[in-house]
Amino acid sequence: MTSDIKHIRAVFDTNLYVAAHKSRNPNSPTVELFKRWADNEFDLIYCELLIEEIKEKFFEKGITIEWAGEYEILQDLKQDKEE
Repeated sequence: MTSDIKHIRAVFDTNLYVAAHKSRNPNSPTVELFKRWADNEFDLIYCELLIEEIKEKFFEKGITIEWAGEYEILQDLKQDKEE
């Protein structure tokens, strides 16, 4: 019997990025989602439009993107800032 289990794919709402950043609890659900993604438990799907929306949310909330190095998707944010 072959396994038909596919790797899970997910799209995070932009508010999840903000919540994960603001969380003081390393075991919060939002932080845990990023940890699970980093552990390759699922694929994170995103596009340029989502990256732009994340940047806007960060700007609105006064969040800098220095911490973005922790997450591959946010490397695009840092790269744009450095250009």
